[in-house]
Amino acid sequence: VFASVYPQRLDGITLSDTNILYVEKTSDGKIKSLILNDVTGDMHTYGIVTKATSNSDDRTISGSYEYITKGNTVSFSTNGTAYSVEAGQVVRIESDGRSVVSMTPLAEITGRGNVEISGAYVDIGGKSYQMSDKVEIYLKKTPDSAVFNMITQDEFEELKDEYQVALYTYDSSVGGRVRIIVLS
Repeated sequence: VFASVYPQRLDGITLSDTNILYVEKTSDGKIKSLILNDVTGDMHTYGIVTKATSNSDDRTISGSYEYITKGNTVSFSTNGTAYSVEAGQVVRIESDGRSVVSMTPLAEITGRGNVEISGAYVDIGGKSYQMSDKVEIYLKKTPDSAVFNMITQDEFEELKDEYQVALYTYDSSVGGRVRIIVLS
């Protein structure tokens, strides 16, 4: 699985040897082709776990999961694998094209009041964070449930001062962007 990335998407990102899988240069030393190892996180799915159950005994391990992404609910089961996630967690879902191979919790940034979206950025707690162009915004139905409704940016603007706002990003130090915003 791969994703094409424009050079400006890499602006401000520091790459290490482990980030670079292949580089081809012209005779004068300019980069002609570059293959990176999951630097931007743009090729993954991001969602909120709504149900998570894992079972294990001396011989087997399995799991049953449900998550919401792009406003749609996805369910799947595993045999031989269980993920360390729980209902209500915002996660990065990595797939091999056929099935989920990992679920990783995202870093949370929280704040109340003075939350503003301006263009491709969201400001919270006096800091500005760049959003993914595919950012998803959810409203948590009740504090003690894992029921979420996807809302629009206009609805977010109307509700943001009434709720705790949490931004979720994956590896913001190397090009990560805010993938999901939750009001609860």
